[in-house]
Parts: sequence; C-alpha cells; structure tokens
Amino acid sequence: MSGELIDTSQMYLRTVFELEEADIEPRRARIVDRLHQAGPTVSQTVARMERYGLMRLTEERTIELTRAGFEEARDVMRHHRLAECFLVDVLGLDYALAHEEACRWEHVMSDAAAERMAVYLGNPETSPYGTPIPAANARKVHRLADHGQELRTAAAAGSDEVVFVMVDEHPQTDPCFMAELDASLIRPGSVVTLTAQGEDLVLTGEDGRHSVRVPAEYTGSLRVRARH
Repeated sequence: MSGELIDTSQMYLRTVFELEEADIEPRRARIVDRLHQAGPTVSQTVARMERYGLMRLTEERTIELTRAGFEEARDVMRHHRLAECFLVDVLGLDYALAHEEACRWEHVMSDAAAERMAVYLGNPETSPYGTPIPAANARKVHRLADHGQELRTAAAAGSDEVVFVMVDEHPQTDPCFMAELDASLIRPGSVVTLTAQGEDLVLTGEDGRHSVRVPAEYTGSLRVRARH
C-alpha cells in the first residue's frame, strides 16, 4: 500500500478500535460520523480493507477486526496515546492541541521508537486525557466502562461531586471544547461538580469558579467515578 493508503487504513482501524473501547457497535455509519467522510467513500475503504485481511463485515453489518487488523489498530492507538503524553508532558504542547498533533505522529512512529518513548515517560498507563494506553502485547480492547461511568449515567444516578476520569477520543477532535476543560482545571483526577442545565450537563472545576457546559453529544464520552 502507498503511504496515503496506509495512513487511511490506520485511521479506520483506530476508529474501529476506539468505538469498541466505548462499547459502540462499529458500523460504517459510525465511521462516517467520526471521520466526516461520505458514505460511499467509507464503504469503498472498508471493502478494500476486507480484501487486505484487516477487517470484515459480519452478517449483522457490523465491522469486525481480524487478528492482523486488531494488532495494527492496537499499535496505532498505542503510538497515538504515547505521543500525546510526550507532547503534553515533555514538550509542553497545549492540552487542547495534542490530540491532533498525535494523529500525525501515530502514522510515522516505529514500534522501536514507541517503546523507547514509553520507557522515557515511565511507562504511562493512560494518556493526558485519561484514556488507557494499550499494552504492546494486548490481545483485546480495554473497555472504557471499566474506568468509570459515563457523565450522563452519573447524572441520572444523582451524583454531584465526582472525580473526573477521562475524555475519550470523540470530543478530543474539538479543540475549543478541550480548551474549555483545560481552562476550567478539569483534567483526569480532579474533583468536579456535576449539575444539569436542560439537556446539557455542566462540570465545575475544583476552584468552583470555572464551569464547562457539556453538549448532549459528549455526555457519553466523558467519564467520572464516585469520590469515595
């Protein structure tokens, strides 16, 4: 495959991987939404990746990664999240911009470079956004549900003061929203107050002075856990 096709294939593989992490059925329509590509383009690309032995369509029309596809998706996601750690923690890149930059790095980083980076960083287990970094030899997707409740679930349960755990891949593509989180001191591990305002939810940072309105489309992408 050419460099451009490799980048596209890796982007699709990582998208299926992140959907599986979030317990969302990987379907072509989901890829259309996540990658903002036309339906026919996605269908053609998925068909091509089937021919390459990286994924297959099930009878239910969901997308399933083959073993080779899973291993490549895992490696791309590992490179991506290690790059985010390096960009934020070492280079000091703006929190809201690291995801987009890591999307470039993930395609050019070798496994050897990724492992040296992991050692240099102290073998982090999560990205700056709280998402789990897949182990180099992982054989299955690490479900985000194991790390905390979706924001909307916590709100429905009546939780108010909670510990912020993560923001998954979907909102990370929105630098304005990510900048709001950062400006409000809302990062993994911080204690936040959760309130409802209409269909949206509001997170207030630890200082009690800065708040972020979380649109309904993101309330399933942010996760929290009970403070005690």
